[in-house]
Amino acid sequence: MARTSWCGAAVVLAVSCAHVPVDKAGLDSLKRPAIVARLVDPVPKAMVFQKDASLAAKAGSKSAKAADEELAKILLKGDPRNGLSINRYEIVDAVASKTRHYLQRQHPWTQAIPPVEVARVLETFLVEDRAQGKPNFDRLKDIGADSVLEILLEEYGMRAENGRVGVYVLGTAKLLRLDGGVLYVRSFVSDETGTTAVEGTDPLEVIARPPLFREHLQVMLTAIGEAIADDLTPGGLHFRRQVRAVERKRQHSSDE
Repeated sequence: MARTSWCGAAVVLAVSCAHVPVDKAGLDSLKRPAIVARLVDPVPKAMVFQKDASLAAKAGSKSAKAADEELAKILLKGDPRNGLSINRYEIVDAVASKTRHYLQRQHPWTQAIPPVEVARVLETFLVEDRAQGKPNFDRLKDIGADSVLEILLEEYGMRAENGRVGVYVLGTAKLLRLDGGVLYVRSFVSDETGTTAVEGTDPLEVIARPPLFREHLQVMLTAIGEAIADDLTPGGLHFRRQVRAVERKRQHSSDE
């Protein structure tokens, strides 16, 4: 299993330069945050065969561009014969639910607006394979929210770089006060081609078995959710591990 970290070199998740650390005083002042994840473009990108000549030679009679277009369709929908890929709802739900899971025992996230209410107010269930504009977060005030953690997935798919092929995700996380002000910003890149610490993803295997893309992407989304939670936790991962250890000890004592 790949080791994950927010800042290390040999990791699934790397971090770009855009980073505004969490304003702890501002975080403490929040009462009812909401968590919103969204895709800028629900259509995955594929830039594999056009970037790797050795793979292009395996594309048969197709041009490298046509092979990438076929791969992009597989990443989006999968294949009825060989299995489904992962859809927009599953992608945004995965990263939002993982972030929520890692934050749920801490203030102010213990009082977070339920995700079903957030989706209802922002009407995020209504559009499938079409790009969406930025939601009107002011509408969240109607259900008592005072802030929103927005996890924006700007691009995802598969690409070839430096002789490696893999899945990637680019995005930005922001914690915004609904009455104005930014409490936290983190731009992130999760990229299997950027490290030898994880195995890449063979595009020919993905074409033959589309659920493979789902599996790799879900690992990345879990890592992103945990990393955002670490950023928003005083003490980070070490603190959250201590909390879990105490909870396990209490559970063990109650079972005796």
